[in-house]
Formats: sequence, structure tokens, C-alpha cells
Amino acid sequence: MRRSKYSGFGAVLVSATAVAATLIPGSPAGAANADSTSVKVTCSANYVCGWAGTYFNGLGNSTHPPDATQCKRMPIGYLSVINQAFVTVRLWTGANCTGTSIPVGPGESKTDLGQPRRWMGSL
Repeated sequence: MRRSKYSGFGAVLVSATAVAATLIPGSPAGAANADSTSVKVTCSANYVCGWAGTYFNGLGNSTHPPDATQCKRMPIGYLSVINQAFVTVRLWTGANCTGTSIPVGPGESKTDLGQPRRWMGSL
């Protein structure tokens, strides 16, 4: 069996909640993955899943989106993300949801956020 460049991913880092993101080497590329590699990435319903690398590579984290009035600090800076929650989230570059942000709508994914985004707020 050939080792994929994604084989070191292992498990997804999670908070006290259940595992919500899965990386399956060798699977056909999923709709959320615009990369041409043969990797399928999934994220469970009502979670936002992010990775420290582009194209869903590297350490991962899954979390429920924050309430509309909250700003949530992620344990890793996201460079790629899948939003399976039912609300749009904004991912911010600066502490306490400051700096520049990128909105990620329900069911949407981003393979390269340009720079790490460690703060999340809901719209």
C-alpha cells in the first residue's frame, strides 16, 4: 500500500465534543476538495472543521460555530476550512475577531485562506 502525503494526519484534534472531521486517503476527491489529489475530506453536520494546512492538510480541529454574539479562539490557525453548520461563520486574522475576515457559508469550503485564521465569529 502506497503512503499518501496525508497519512500523517492520523486523528483530528477536537475539543470535548465528538470527532467531526475525517480524512480518507485513497478515496475519490470529494466536492469539498478542489485539489486534484485522491483524498476525500468530510466534516460532520453542525460542525466547522479547519486544518492548519491548505487543502485540508496538517493538524485539524472541529468545533460548533459560536453564537452570534461570541468570538471564539481556535486551537490552531485555519488555512483551510469546511462549514457544515447551519450559519455563516467569519474567520478572522486578529485577536478577538479583528483584522481581516473571510465569510464561510453553510456547506461551503475554502481550500486556501491565504493566512492562518485563529478566531471565529458567527453572522
